[in-house]
Amino acid sequence: MSDNGDVKAADHAQAALRDLMTRLGLSQIEVGEMLGVSAATINRWDNHSAAIPMVEQSLIVAAESSLQRLRMLFRAELLGAVIRRPADLFAGESALQWILRGRIADVVDRYEPPLPGIVTEATLQQINNSTTPSLNGLRVEANFHSIRAQ
Repeated sequence: MSDNGDVKAADHAQAALRDLMTRLGLSQIEVGEMLGVSAATINRWDNHSAAIPMVEQSLIVAAESSLQRLRMLFRAELLGAVIRRPADLFAGESALQWILRGRIADVVDRYEPPLPGIVTEATLQQINNSTTPSLNGLRVEANFHSIRAQ
C-alpha cells in the first residue's frame, strides 16, 4: 500500500475508534479490553500520539462494520442501553460483555434476523433487492414506513 493509502487507512481506523467509543458509550478501558490493549494505548491512539498498528486497524474497521449493522437494528439513542442489558440471546449476559471479548460480529448475528413480527430497514433492503414481492403476509413498499398487511 502507498504511503497515502496507509495514512488514509490509519485515519479511517482512528475515526472508527472514536465512533465506536461514542456510539456505544465505551470507555477507553472497555475498548482496550475489546482490542486486547491497555487503556493508555487507546488514549494514545485516540489523541494521535501513537499510530494504530495494522492488525488493530483491521479489528477496529471490522468492529465499525458491525456497529453500522447494529445502528440499522436499534435507534442510536438506545443502542448504548440495549447492549448493556442482560439478554437471553447472550446466555443471560449483556451484548456488551460479548463485545468486550471481541465478539461484536457475533452480537449482530444474534440480533439478526430480527424477532418474528419486527421488520427493520435492513430486512426491507434485503426484501426490496429480491424478486419476492411479499414476506410472511407483508407487502413491502419502497421504504420502512410503508408496510401493509396483504
